[in-house]
Amino acid sequence: LIDETLMRDMDWIRDVVTRGLDLRATAKLPVRQALASLTVRLRDAAEAERLTNRAELLTLIRDELNVEKVVLEDGTDGLQEADAWVASLDTVITPELKRKGLGRELVRHLKNLRKTAGLQPNDRIMAAISTDDATLRETLESMKGPVANEVKADTLEVGTKKPKGMESTSNIELGGISVVVGLKRS
Repeated sequence: LIDETLMRDMDWIRDVVTRGLDLRATAKLPVRQALASLTVRLRDAAEAERLTNRAELLTLIRDELNVEKVVLEDGTDGLQEADAWVASLDTVITPELKRKGLGRELVRHLKNLRKTAGLQPNDRIMAAISTDDATLRETLESMKGPVANEVKADTLEVGTKKPKGMESTSNIELGGISVVVGLKRS
């Protein structure tokens, strides 16, 4: 049995995500950078209301585009005559969104370093991060818990000294700032 409504909804989600990715590319904002919202204006008010009540569909869009929320509106502002909907992305990066983007970027680098080191997904690690930039250190300190949890680190040290005693290290850039990350098995 094929659910035609679900199939149509999934096609719409794919189209919205594709458009959102295009908007990100135009604004030169990588998906790792969290953004506040994506607004989708639909010509059909009943369809906008129906989709608004399908939280699981909006969650898919939110996760794929790394936005805090997806807002559905009805109306014709910004719509061409043939369009059923139009999307716009809030590209203002607040300090909190910048912090989240740096966190995602750090997680990506640490996961890559885990892979390069030949670690298994369930292996626990000790990780260290070093940078001379005081503001970045403060930002990294504020997100140690969630980052450590995501990369399965028992400890995550942030400081100014290059990590010593690590099995693997890598020189990376976070927000345009030079950082050294290191890890070893716990």
